[in-house]
Amino acid sequence: MPQILPMSIYLVLIILIVSVIFLISLNETKWKNSKKWQKKSFKKKVNTFFLSLFIS
Repeated sequence: MPQILPMSIYLVLIILIVSVIFLISLNETKWKNSKKWQKKSFKKKVNTFFLSLFIS
């Protein structure tokens, strides 16, 4: 039973990280409207996010 709490904490952390990444990408699309740059930066963020998940 004690494993339920850490799992929920991890879920909340993952949701927070994803929302922050989404907000950052939204702000960048407002600042720079070039779609190519937007796609590249989004791919880089997703890759670094999954890498950090695998590392931890």
